[in-house]
Amino acid sequence: MRRHLLPVLTLFLLAPVIGELVSGSSPPANWLQPGNYLFMVPLYGAGALLVRELAVRWKTGWAGVILLGAAYGILEEGIDVMSFFNTAWPDLGASALYGRWADVSWIWTVHLTCYHAAFSIAVPILLTHLIFPKSRGESWLGCFGTAVTAAVLAADVLIGNLLFRQVYDYVPPVLPYCGSMLVIALLVFAAGRVRAPRPLTGAEQKPLPPPWLYGAAGFASTTVFFLAAWVPPNTGVPPLLAVLLILLPAAAVLVILERSYRHGSRFTDSRKLALVFGGLFFLALLTLVTESRGVDPGTGESMAGMACVGLLTVLALAALTIIVRRRERRPGESAPVEGPPTSRDNPRGIFDT
Repeated sequence: MRRHLLPVLTLFLLAPVIGELVSGSSPPANWLQPGNYLFMVPLYGAGALLVRELAVRWKTGWAGVILLGAAYGILEEGIDVMSFFNTAWPDLGASALYGRWADVSWIWTVHLTCYHAAFSIAVPILLTHLIFPKSRGESWLGCFGTAVTAAVLAADVLIGNLLFRQVYDYVPPVLPYCGSMLVIALLVFAAGRVRAPRPLTGAEQKPLPPPWLYGAAGFASTTVFFLAAWVPPNTGVPPLLAVLLILLPAAAVLVILERSYRHGSRFTDSRKLALVFGGLFFLALLTLVTESRGVDPGTGESMAGMACVGLLTVLALAALTIIVRRRERRPGESAPVEGPPTSRDNPRGIFDT
């Protein structure tokens, strides 16, 4: 673990920064509170590290990471803070009662599960791999480190759940709450058995789109994903249609990843980063809107500084883009542009190409 200390620390911090700070869920004023570093940062950081470690050990592809990320989303929102069930949760707004059935706010549940799988888990992992490309296929934690990380995550969830029960004087419904635990177990079980799809042969391959198209796809899918969760509760759209609209862009991104990774090293780091850049660029633009509101209507927290967060996010991604493109131009490091995937591509997962 010492040899991978920098990647571990980077992912440990990137997960909460993207999942909470960049998204505006925890604006700068809230982010700087000491309690966040005791509970929120370890929750996200340990979750992302554990998902990555399991994906490496199980040699899974992006499908496995997304399944484990979804399990993490349910663990945080359903088991820890219980926002899936508690209509008094301040971030819910109109989603508290819209599409609610069997004591579960389903629009919020589907949206947050997909959100955490993508932005709290998958995106930080991918960015960390782009920053430290030489260690992306290796175990970072080892057996002892994995056990400690799992223990930190479990302790954080247990303590957080007890605190939120006291703060909101709330006890979750037994059946949906236990059902959440069952779904987590099923997702982890499924993740351990999925494998990356077979590589394309030379005859099957077609030229991949340029990076800017990946960026446009990332921006468009993220825009639709968030609007599908925000607009329907205030317009009377049937809840089932809202769920489908949320899942549609998420499925589209998974299809893009599945087809792109089958091209092995042709799916260059610059293309991967462009897809992420597009999605995070939407959140960066959103910071202008969130700061203009002054305070969060649900929590009453000051949104001051969010525009600065958005600007820094774009600048950091732009700097990483320059680094990645320069790295690809170096002799021996650029990805091949013609021919079928080679043995070095090893398309068994996201960590070796």
